[in-house]
Amino acid sequence: MQFHWAAVPMESLTHKYWATWAIQWLCMMALWFAFVSKVELAEGLIGVFATAAAATGDLVIRRQGFAKFRPEARWFLAFWREPWWVLNGTVVIFWALVRRAIVGKQPDSTFRSLDFDAGRAGGQACARRALALILTTLPPNSVVIGIDEDKNSMLVHQLQQSGEPEVMKELK
Repeated sequence: MQFHWAAVPMESLTHKYWATWAIQWLCMMALWFAFVSKVELAEGLIGVFATAAAATGDLVIRRQGFAKFRPEARWFLAFWREPWWVLNGTVVIFWALVRRAIVGKQPDSTFRSLDFDAGRAGGQACARRALALILTTLPPNSVVIGIDEDKNSMLVHQLQQSGEPEVMKELK
């Protein structure tokens, strides 16, 4: 891997990116303490170094242009519906469990190939694929196995066969 910034003086990089790094570090520290659920010296010290490494790694990746993520703002509107989709998927899973426990009927699990405009290598296409994967896999009834960019399709496993995930309509 070749770094593009090898010839750039460190002072200019520090000056240019310190605010972004500091904001990310502070946000990650807040999440760290929220996840560990305790405020102790040892946890704080580990958190300082872990979040500093994460913020630095994110800065290096962004600087390299390795991961592009350019979503349209309207795509994030799908997140407000996600709790409903999770609840609906949970009901489907529990219904399949009850049918299995009481009647002994196997769930109608299936692999489905869904039409999905995967796009190509741009930041917007990468964002669509990432959001489609996250929003489709969060509800417990479906798991995205993969996205085929050549065939413009998404392979999804559903434990209990149901219709096309609603998020697919949101991201078109």
